[in-house]
Amino acid sequence: MPTSRCRTKSNEEICASLYNKQMGTGMPPNRFDYLNRKLIGWTVAVAAVLVIAYMSWDYWYLRKPQAHFIKPKDDSLPFEVSSTHVIFEIGSGSFISLTPTKPLKESAEIKIMLDDPDIIDVAMNSFTIEALSTPRNYFIPLHSKHVAGHCVVSFKTSSKLPELENLFKVRIQVKVVHEIAFGYLSIIIGWVYFCFWSSCYYPQIYQNFRRKSVVGFSFDYLALNLTGHICYCIFNLAMFYNSGIQKEYHLLHPKGELPVKLNDVLFSLHAISMNLILLLQCLLYERADQKVSLPMWTLVGGLWITVFCTLGAAIVEKISWLQYLYYLSYIKVGTTPIKYTPQVYLNYIRQSTEGWSIQGVILDIGGGIFSFLQMTIDAVNNDDWDGTLGNPGKLGLSCIAMIYDSIFMMQHFVFFNVGRKRRLTDTTEQHTEFLEKLNELKATLPKSGSFHHHVLLL
Repeated sequence: MPTSRCRTKSNEEICASLYNKQMGTGMPPNRFDYLNRKLIGWTVAVAAVLVIAYMSWDYWYLRKPQAHFIKPKDDSLPFEVSSTHVIFEIGSGSFISLTPTKPLKESAEIKIMLDDPDIIDVAMNSFTIEALSTPRNYFIPLHSKHVAGHCVVSFKTSSKLPELENLFKVRIQVKVVHEIAFGYLSIIIGWVYFCFWSSCYYPQIYQNFRRKSVVGFSFDYLALNLTGHICYCIFNLAMFYNSGIQKEYHLLHPKGELPVKLNDVLFSLHAISMNLILLLQCLLYERADQKVSLPMWTLVGGLWITVFCTLGAAIVEKISWLQYLYYLSYIKVGTTPIKYTPQVYLNYIRQSTEGWSIQGVILDIGGGIFSFLQMTIDAVNNDDWDGTLGNPGKLGLSCIAMIYDSIFMMQHFVFFNVGRKRRLTDTTEQHTEFLEKLNELKATLPKSGSFHHHVLLL
């Protein structure tokens, strides 16, 4: 008669299995630490691959503009541009190359505009595209004026040709820096904090999954955070993809750079996805008596009423669509300083940080530190302290987020650490007592399969 599976297990295996069952988990005590290390390792590896790929592309993109052309996003752009971002050191220079995408029905003079002529100089103020001529490259030399800074090169024409209608979209960002190496260091640090901030959701999601519980995780925080990121995502998508919004923005800010990049779009989409997963976990897992509070329902409801009222105003043309997007961005900015308050309060009421992932807080504060480091490097390298650090809104929000992260760290490691140690000690004593009783039972029974039978009855 074949031996059953339970009888083939050794006494030690059964003791370990019952020990884990008594702990409330089916995995070894160090399994979570192992997965944490594995998650951090994968995050670092992916970040390294992204940084290397970006630097390789960026080298050819910035240093070899004459050999590679960036195709326009659509056929309406009048030029193919060799590089939309140019960087060189003080005392040197570079050039950009423009190629018309379509022949013009009549000649047109294109004027070269500099938003800060104290930074760079161009060898010519304008050039003329001949009518029905074969497309050729127009080279624009750029020279440093021995001062670091940032300059936007744009183009203007008095021609009414439809082929030149979207000439306002052609903009070249020129940076004159002290050291090219610091520029690449800034790029690397930018990707590092991007990965830190993008990864800060994963520890919380995994912790909820491992515990099969969201007890200790604030639903008020989730409601406010999801609302803010939805508004931010709409702002980014519209600003990045809608040409009408872009034209309206450039008319309002003729010297300004479009404030939304592809990584902003990806970040906001990723944040919404992570918050939706957290919402699903809150619906499926054990949550005890936790729920969204009445004040938070009132606040979030008021925000969404504002969203739909301003949407109606934009539809009936009482406000512009750009103004509507600005209102959405204000909601995101307004929710950021207060979204962590419910979680801080919940930790205080429970006198515990259980259920709130401290690993996510560490990733968030790490991203903030690297963000400040990048801004400082850019300010020094570009001689632009006002432009880099002179945004009080951005700096204020970053500081507030780091203050909250510091509060979470204090709650976890200082204020509520005694209670956690006491609970851990009590649990360890219970486990020790259980194992002692199990060993006593093992010693009183014969070495046959009857021990397995009695243990399984437990």
